Amino acid sequence: MPRAALLTTTLLLIGLSLGACFADPDYVRARADERMYAQIRDKESKRTRELIGDAARYYTNGDFSRMLALVAPRAGDRCSYPCGYGVPQYFLGRMYDAGEGVAQDYAEARRWYLSATQLGDGTYDDFRFYDAWFNLGTLYYFGRGGPVDYAQAAKMYAYAADHGVPDAQVNLGAMYGNGQGVKEDFVQSLKWFTIAAKSFPDSEKAKRDTAASNRDRIAAVMTPAEIAEANKLAEVFLRR
Repeated sequence: MPRAALLTTTLLLIGLSLGACFADPDYVRARADERMYAQIRDKESKRTRELIGDAARYYTNGDFSRMLALVAPRAGDRCSYPCGYGVPQYFLGRMYDAGEGVAQDYAEARRWYLSATQLGDGTYDDFRFYDAWFNLGTLYYFGRGGPVDYAQAAKMYAYAADHGVPDAQVNLGAMYGNGQGVKEDFVQSLKWFTIAAKSFPDSEKAKRDTAASNRDRIAAVMTPAEIAEANKLAEVFLRR
């Protein structure tokens, strides 16, 4: 049986790993303080730190009315520093994506996530919320708020994966393994599954297990040389 045919039946599909992320609002709330606030650097302004802190706190507490009042006036499409490096745009996208505090509207979610990813000239890239790329990629993948676009989904996942979002790493691995939006590449697929399996925290054991299962299944249809190459690439990434 060709390797591609085997993968069609054995590789866990991307939808299986995404469903829980977007059905459960605790996914973002748990990370509003944990991961997003960790992206703040000393060089950021006091105003920006306060904005991020308030936004994370309101979102974590489910206080969506205050959240909307805080971010909506600051979320102009062309708003850059000192508006918070895409913070208002990200949270507006998240609210429309999940229907939290506003009517669910995937088209609006797309618009605001896209705005969050496009702010600035790249100078403050380290301060952006990389979950915006992941969430936008998911909307492209499932055709929510617009047509299905696997190529754009893979592009969004790749950016988020490269910046340490383990959910994006899993999904990018699946897309490489299935040849969706990218050329089928088992080495890249195994690389990203290996990275994801080592990146999820203990609190997300189920996702870590999914990454590990995908890693083992795709490795089973690869040559020793391919596996060695993928492991080397993963090691280089993890040592960055």
